[in-house]
Amino acid sequence: MTFCSDVEPLCISGAHLVVCYSVRDLGVIVNDSLTPSSHFAKITTIAHQRVNILLLSFTSRDVAILVKAFVTYVRPLLKYNTVFWTPYLKGDIHTMENVQRRFTKRLPAERRTKLCLPTLELRRIHSDLIVL
Repeated sequence: MTFCSDVEPLCISGAHLVVCYSVRDLGVIVNDSLTPSSHFAKITTIAHQRVNILLLSFTSRDVAILVKAFVTYVRPLLKYNTVFWTPYLKGDIHTMENVQRRFTKRLPAERRTKLCLPTLELRRIHSDLIVL
């Protein structure tokens, strides 16, 4: 059990309660300071792993197939529940955008403009406007 050194552990009927600094609720990680930074770190790590798996799995270097695979398997992970945890810090936005930037950098074609992939931030703004 991990407890804060300056906080007395909570007990109910003699049983110690475990102090949690982050919890996953409906697929979103919320930490004790209510910032989504730990969630961004987790999903971007998983997204980078998925990009690596995609690029290693496909023997074809057809850009259209790789972009469709990215849109199908990686982007939904980065877009899930963005209405509730839209990144507002520049560092978090950069971390999220880095996944797509790194993917397009490894393709044998021009970058995002030729591929017609909008930035993830632009897609989040668009979905936020639709929700409103």
